[in-house]
Amino acid sequence: MSTSTLLKNDEPTSPEIATTIKVVDFFGRHADMYDSPSIRPLRCSMQKIIEREQTKRYGGKTLTQYVSDRFKIKLAEHRKDAKEEDRRKVDRCRLRAERLKKRNALIAQARIHCSSADSLFIPDGPVQTALEINDETQENEQLFGARRCYICKDTYRQLHHFYDRLCPECAELNWSKRHQCFNLRGKTALVTGCRIKIGFEIALKLLRAGATVIGTSRFPYDAAQRFSREHDFCQWEQQLSIYRLDFQHIASVEHFCTILSTKLDKLDIVINNAAQTIHRPNSYYQHVVDLHRDKIDSLEQQIVAVVNRGLSTSNQLKDEHNLTALAVRDCSQSDGAIVDVHGHALDLRSTNSWTQKLGEVDTSELVQVFAINTVAPFIICGKLQTLLLRNRQEGEPKFIVNVSAMEGKFEHFKKPTHPHTNMAKAALNMLTRTSAEDLAEKGIYMNSVDTGWVNDQRPVPTAVHLAAEAHFQAPLDEIDGAARVLDPIFEGMRTEQCFYGHFLKDYKPTDW
Repeated sequence: MSTSTLLKNDEPTSPEIATTIKVVDFFGRHADMYDSPSIRPLRCSMQKIIEREQTKRYGGKTLTQYVSDRFKIKLAEHRKDAKEEDRRKVDRCRLRAERLKKRNALIAQARIHCSSADSLFIPDGPVQTALEINDETQENEQLFGARRCYICKDTYRQLHHFYDRLCPECAELNWSKRHQCFNLRGKTALVTGCRIKIGFEIALKLLRAGATVIGTSRFPYDAAQRFSREHDFCQWEQQLSIYRLDFQHIASVEHFCTILSTKLDKLDIVINNAAQTIHRPNSYYQHVVDLHRDKIDSLEQQIVAVVNRGLSTSNQLKDEHNLTALAVRDCSQSDGAIVDVHGHALDLRSTNSWTQKLGEVDTSELVQVFAINTVAPFIICGKLQTLLLRNRQEGEPKFIVNVSAMEGKFEHFKKPTHPHTNMAKAALNMLTRTSAEDLAEKGIYMNSVDTGWVNDQRPVPTAVHLAAEAHFQAPLDEIDGAARVLDPIFEGMRTEQCFYGHFLKDYKPTDW
């Protein structure tokens, strides 16, 4: 008898099929009876059918595998959605939101000249705030994923309305310190490098506190023009004078100190802020060179007066000793059509000295960095001691703040990049560490201050990539940096307990 004949003889008859359906249907309605030991042969017989149906239904997987895989997919989707929602919440924090708004405006402006403008800008720059502005709706935003606080390193999920990288406790302290002030009427302050970024914000805070401010810049007219754009310029313009000074020319720094000592009756505050972190190509300064060379006559009288107050007492420091003259001779032509948030031409180099190692940093840049970051502050602190003590009342505090950075800290993890800036800041810290106690005995209180992470110094292509892929923004802005620099002064004046000889980070002393 053939195999086909045997299979045909084994096929169930229609009555048998009907009976089977009836039996299966019965146990479907009486599941408790299906589990009976006497029904085990039936369960075993149906197992192959069940497994085959599950395989067909679940794409070749068992039910257990299918359920497990579906759970993993749903969990991944949930986490992705939660991460995207966290990004949206974080982007609503005002510091990020305002920076993104500025970035979008710059992109729209640059698209006229460059179709790939989206890849040219990072969210950057200061955000103007007032202490009374507090978006309560943002206070209760909770994140799905925990973040690590930039300052205390604790994890948190509750967002602050302004800072997205700070835990609630650190955010409140920084928000309060950001708006801290003290009446400085009658005080005179020197702020080096006052044209942009932190130096500009330091000078503004001092002016609004009532102090007379003497600022320095390689480009004084551009600096004065920037100050003139402030809404309250008319209230303090008479308190501001800006000197043309290039710290690369040491003789000019010494001459500047002599001029101040001759001209001023007193000096209360010295902020050694001017610094070079990255050497920029000369074309980076083309627009300010053009202003100083060709457009001074078109400036408003109030702007010119701010500079003239400085020039009239500086014997008009020689142009050949400042970067303006150098740039006029050397800079490449640029129409300045595409600018960053600070109004400078974009530096689109794929590498800069921030990413360079020993042997890659140009010797001329090493010398520049030490002249600006270390030698000039050394001269200023030494030469202006007498002026700081002139007409000092009994118990009246005087202040020197050396603007430093974590790059100058020895007890801190060090990458092999930018060794020259690390060296210069370490040397500046040693100036504070060595001289502060001696100066304090005379009533001059000197400290070094880390401004915090306010800018991304990496080359633009790298920074743009990290901003997009890692959702990166600097956790603080230039106003926060200025607040840190001025805190030893405001706190010392407010509490009448001045401290000295410290390296301050996040408003507290840290190790050298």
